Amino acid sequence: MDFGLSPKATEYAAKLQAFMDSEVFPAESIYHEQRAAFFKAGTPHKLPPIIEELKKKAKAQGLWNLFLPHLDHHLTVTDYATLAEITGWSPDIAPEAINCAAPDT
Repeated sequence: MDFGLSPKATEYAAKLQAFMDSEVFPAESIYHEQRAAFFKAGTPHKLPPIIEELKKKAKAQGLWNLFLPHLDHHLTVTDYATLAEITGWSPDIAPEAINCAAPDT
């Protein structure tokens, strides 16, 4: 079985890595500050606003619902696994920002 990335997945991996570098990693400190404020206010269940901002950016870049095979992505499960691994570099933010967080995927 070939576990290499398809050309489409290679393209998405590059786009996702760029999104991680330019948007997600810089947002980590903001995310943790917002989470801390929600915990202090007694509302730890609230989603930090930075996540909603990242969701808009991810949608605009075509990095939304990558796990759904019927969308324009046409990624295989093996392709998606590689992309999910990239989001694992920021497990608190990235999967939620691209709408690929549990329990959906």
